[in-house]
Amino acid sequence: MRPLISIIIPTFNSSKTLKACLDSVFEQSASFEVLIMDAVSTDGTLKILDEYTLTYANIKVYSDKDKGIYDAMNKGMDLAKGEWLFFLGSDDVFYDKDVLSTISKKLTNTDREVVYGNVLIIGDTAWAKNGEIYAGKFTTEKLLNQNICHQAIFYKRDYMLEHVGYYNLDYVKSADWDLNLRFWAKTKFAHTELTITKYSVEGFSGNSGDANLSRDFVNNVMLYFNFSPFNHFINTSKFVYYKDVLRLQQENHPLRYKLGSVKRSIRRVLNKFS
Repeated sequence: MRPLISIIIPTFNSSKTLKACLDSVFEQSASFEVLIMDAVSTDGTLKILDEYTLTYANIKVYSDKDKGIYDAMNKGMDLAKGEWLFFLGSDDVFYDKDVLSTISKKLTNTDREVVYGNVLIIGDTAWAKNGEIYAGKFTTEKLLNQNICHQAIFYKRDYMLEHVGYYNLDYVKSADWDLNLRFWAKTKFAHTELTITKYSVEGFSGNSGDANLSRDFVNNVMLYFNFSPFNHFINTSKFVYYKDVLRLQQENHPLRYKLGSVKRSIRRVLNKFS
């Protein structure tokens, strides 16, 4: 019988955190399988995994060289049998033992292709503080400026493969943000206030940016959402890549850009006297 959820966990020399991660998985009561996508670990990771495969029938381990975490996730997506996909870091744990039983009720009674909740931040990062619940319900404007943690998201596998595609390996640190934008542009998400995981920001992408994604971000957003550079979602100083939007306006629409510059100057003057 097809499991409801496929939990995909990339590993590479994860022996220090893996047991806690897997213990939090196997205390769950739900229909799930676990796929470990290992990048040929050289510490005790594979030995730990041997113990779990002897104990649990619903875990499979694949150990092979890959091109990084998102490549491992893509491979796991192809191998997964579950109706829903969930990508968990090897240094993350489920928030409590009832997470999957609770979310399963939501997954089996929704007509949405993506269901997401929150994460509890463990550690400090530039975009969240230790102990913070991140990040509530999203809007288009919010997603254009910050990402939903993949440790909080359940994706409908078949829809993902047929309509959205894989993680883009050009974005070594933030391919999940790019994927979420592609998903958001195509379908509606369902939010739950449930806290899904305790997310350790000490991991791979917790404290670093992605230069390639930053370079492509505005063009990607315009492509995915069919936006012009004058769309109100991105033609605003509230948009994190607003400077790039202005540059595109100036290069491709110089007359309209000049008119916009005059309007912005007038608003600045008026604001001084308001």
